[in-house]
Amino acid sequence: MNNSIKYSASAALLSALALFCLKMCTGEGAQIEQTTDQHNYIDAPFANVNIAPTVFIVDASEGAELEYGTTKITIPECAFLDAKGNVVKGEVALSYREVNNPLSIMVSGVPMAMEDGGSDYLQSAGMMEMLARQEGNDLLVNPNCRIKVEMQSSIGDGDYNLYNLDEKNRKWVKKKDRLNVNPVIEEVAEVKAPIYKEPNYAALAEKAGILNPVKPVLKNKEKFQFKFKMDFSDNPEINIYNGVQWEFAGKKKKENPANNRWVMSAIWNEMEIVDKRSNGTYVLRLVAAGQEFKTTVKPVFDSMDMEYAEFVFNQKYEGYRKFVDKKKEEARVWRAKQAKLLAERTKKEKVNNVASTFSRNMEVLGFGWINCDRMFRDDVQRIIASFSYEDGSPLTVKRAFLMIESINSVLSYYEEGLNNFAFSSQRNNQIIVIDSAAKVFKIDASAFRNINSNTKEHTFKVSKGVNVNSMDDLTKLVATS
Repeated sequence: MNNSIKYSASAALLSALALFCLKMCTGEGAQIEQTTDQHNYIDAPFANVNIAPTVFIVDASEGAELEYGTTKITIPECAFLDAKGNVVKGEVALSYREVNNPLSIMVSGVPMAMEDGGSDYLQSAGMMEMLARQEGNDLLVNPNCRIKVEMQSSIGDGDYNLYNLDEKNRKWVKKKDRLNVNPVIEEVAEVKAPIYKEPNYAALAEKAGILNPVKPVLKNKEKFQFKFKMDFSDNPEINIYNGVQWEFAGKKKKENPANNRWVMSAIWNEMEIVDKRSNGTYVLRLVAAGQEFKTTVKPVFDSMDMEYAEFVFNQKYEGYRKFVDKKKEEARVWRAKQAKLLAERTKKEKVNNVASTFSRNMEVLGFGWINCDRMFRDDVQRIIASFSYEDGSPLTVKRAFLMIESINSVLSYYEEGLNNFAFSSQRNNQIIVIDSAAKVFKIDASAFRNINSNTKEHTFKVSKGVNVNSMDDLTKLVATS
């Protein structure tokens, strides 16, 4: 919706030296017109704080593609004219800067009123200054070969127009209606889920005291088997069985007890399982009188022990299977939850990325200040504003800037205009005040709470002022509560 702050009062011509004038406006709230001929039209409030331009050196014969942050500037090879209207060749110094928020607007001193002393104000979706010079001489825009600027902002409304600032006549001039606006669609890198490593369920079960038993196997009559009385306490998967025999499961002849009959007659001092392999085999180590024998074996059962071994296995394995199935289900649920969260986060990032950034393409129709704006209109209350310190002593104000919540604009007042101070009670407002000693004060939204609809005069109180020497100083002041 186009909005504009309107102020109303009776029109009166005071004199050539009058500091302000009032005029009546019907139907759309009050209007204030304030003559400021004694002030510079572009009147930066701080001598030591500004938005420094970036200077690009461009070969006018070749043109250029330039970048300023997210802004893209396309300069064709015939873009510049000299004072006589001739196409410029050679190097050109192109100065460029942007002013895209209330603080930078305030610091720039660029007026946001449609015309000097007028009551219609602009709300900006992006403001820039572009100047071109060659050998100290100002250049002109070639209307038949225009520079293009693609500027991004967080404002996606389609009712913003293109304005150029006419400094000579002290007003903004509309150049184009309703600039096209497009969402900036960026490729959002796919957010990949962390690689899921399947847990060792047997280890989890063992930690929980649940046995993963070895499935009993009937011995092969064609293979060599042997028995040893051993301590299986460290191998509970075997210790649950009676009648365990060992069947050779290796491939090397030297490990086969059938080829080493002395193994069966030796008196072994030590017998132990030194390794359990994933294929269900074990490495058996036997030690006797300085001799050592290692072989690869698997546990097997005689037919008379097999039935009981299978019974034991089925009992133990049932508990193990239930445990593992539960853990697998927990893992599946966790993976599904992570996949859902990942999808939601990716979708949110894409939506935020697209919805929060918009792009407008503008043709430069004249060098100087260029603004993508619309007028804004609010119902306002007009008061005579004065300022004092907390102890009640008066504060002499030289400049005051009203910054309105959600409106990318600044209303500027000089000392002589504060008796026509207008604000919207429906918005959160902040005031930045500069006193006669160049101290800067902030007045936050809470200061407006005691102003009712019938108030005609109000004194705003300030606390300690600060010296502003940089944009950081100003940003910190505004950020303080």
